[in-house]
Amino acid sequence: MASRRAAAPLKSLFPLDLEITYTVNLERGKVLYTPYNKLIIKIDIDMHFISLETANHKLITSGEYWMDKDKKDMFISDFRTVKEYRNKGYGTFLARVFIDLARLYRCKAVNLTDGSTLEGFWQRLGFEKDDKTNCLVLEL
Repeated sequence: MASRRAAAPLKSLFPLDLEITYTVNLERGKVLYTPYNKLIIKIDIDMHFISLETANHKLITSGEYWMDKDKKDMFISDFRTVKEYRNKGYGTFLARVFIDLARLYRCKAVNLTDGSTLEGFWQRLGFEKDDKTNCLVLEL
């Protein structure tokens, strides 16, 4: 029987001062077309901050997150998209990055703490209203 090795927590994979940057190349005809050649996703594990920027470091969308002490739940707050980039798919793209990060940490749920004005946006991503907490929650 093959042994299964548990995935290491994301924090242990990177030095504390490392800024992780992924480059996403975009092409015409794709959902996330932009006049820029690249987008940069910045994940600051220590500051619990994720942003999507243009290649020349102009902010498109960003948000903060934290996890409970057992890392069972992720909480997203202060999720914003710059006005000129709204309704172009960038917010959805970054929201999926948050969800993927929660899955890497093996969280059981993602909770939105300040998204009442964007309820429809988050519900399209699978979030549902929790009547007990009055927050939007995505069970993973």
